[in-house]
Formats: sequence, C-alpha cells, structure tokens
Amino acid sequence: EIKATRQEWREQEVIRIVFATLIDLLQLAAFLKSSAFQEEREWRLALPMSPERTPQVSPRRFRSGTTALIPYIEFNLSPSEGEPIPLTDLILGPGSEPDIAEAAAASFLRSERIQTAPRLSKVPFRPW
Repeated sequence: EIKATRQEWREQEVIRIVFATLIDLLQLAAFLKSSAFQEEREWRLALPMSPERTPQVSPRRFRSGTTALIPYIEFNLSPSEGEPIPLTDLILGPGSEPDIAEAAAASFLRSERIQTAPRLSKVPFRPW
C-alpha cells in the first residue's frame, strides 16, 4: 500500500511539472513571431490568463472574429486623460482590402488626434 502511494505521488508530481512547463511555454509563445514582421517593430503586452481568473482592474471583453469570439483587454496607452496616444508610426498588417484598411486607419487616427499616417506592410497577404 505504501509503494502504491509513492507511485501515485510520483505520477502526480510528473503531471504537475509537465503542466507547469506547458504554461511556461505558452506564455513564451506570445513573444515569438516570424522575422518577416521585423520591420513592424511591434511590441506586445502579454498577461497570464486562465478561464478561472479574470483581471480585476481591466475585465476581459470580447469581439467577434471570423469564426470565434476573441477575448481582449482594453488598455489605455495615453500619457494622461484626453491626450492622444504617442504613436509615431503605424504599419498595417497584410489584408485582402489594403486600400480600405489604410483609409479606415487614417480616419481613426485623425479622430483620435494622432498626427501620423498609416502605411502598408510589405508582408504579402495569404488568405489561408
């Protein structure tokens, strides 16, 4: 009976270690991206999340994607209330309607009093 208990403990410990490693790898994955996007000099804010934990400060919101709901968290980038976001460059990712995307982004930037013009990425669009 004691041997069975030790074996069960070992199995549970292995499962715990594998699960912890998987969580670490998933958190790291948020920062990996193809070198084809290097010109965009994108930065990412990644927050550890799970279905059981919803942040208290900025609750999750959802928007509709092509095939599923996409969770997101609103995050204010303005230096202070009412000030425009200090954005110096905006590169639009590849898409099926680049002219429409560029016009919409330019309109949005003007509405937010952001003094920069959007430009299109050189990465080709792939409609998988």
